[in-house]
Amino acid sequence: MSQLFVAAAARRRGLGQVLLADAERRIALSGHDEAWLTVVRGNDQARGSNERHGWRRDGLATIEIEHGSRPDVLYLWRFAKTVTC
Repeated sequence: MSQLFVAAAARRRGLGQVLLADAERRIALSGHDEAWLTVVRGNDQARGSNERHGWRRDGLATIEIEHGSRPDVLYLWRFAKTVTC
């Protein structure tokens, strides 16, 4: 899985955490003991939710994106979590 989004109309109902918990389980079942994810820097709602559910912020990441006709840099918080089956 590369991205997970919850539609605005469905937010704040716990759906994102249900989906993320399923992803954590699948990652663990595939033999990995740590998962990581990124959140756009400034998305404090997602940051806070992830931290409340055991994810720890472990740095910043960047990706280059096309913004119109020019490249731009998107800054992301990186989170990690130990996962088990």
